[in-house]
Amino acid sequence: MQKISKQELAPQIENASKALREAQKEQEKTYRLLLSDKLDARNSEFVNQRLLKLNKEVSDLTARISYLRTQRDRAAVDHGARIEAEFRKFSRLSELFKNDSRDKSAIILSLKTYVERVSVTKDGEDCISLYHNLLASTSVQKDGSPARI
Repeated sequence: MQKISKQELAPQIENASKALREAQKEQEKTYRLLLSDKLDARNSEFVNQRLLKLNKEVSDLTARISYLRTQRDRAAVDHGARIEAEFRKFSRLSELFKNDSRDKSAIILSLKTYVERVSVTKDGEDCISLYHNLLASTSVQKDGSPARI
């Protein structure tokens, strides 16, 4: 999947928004025409079909704008900082295992604190999911175990 920049998404959002405004204007005109007494049985079906088409167009454009805005917001996220934070968590977990390698209860506590889930992917690879937003502590007690996790 090709990565799209925030700058490339802005004109797409603007174009879709412009098209949405036009479709909503047409939709409003069509509703007014339906409510007027100027329709007969012949053109009533045409107007109803036109209204259905406009309703779908408005719905599709609204969904497209929402999708593009989500993509824009995701493009604004700094993934480097997130990856760096994940590496720090792994480093901290490694440090805890080194300090507490003989104490099984400390290892279990570290795992419960940092590891959300361990799973195996379809490819047979191990996948370790860490909890997010943990405050890492580098403070240690006299015996070398973490003061707080």
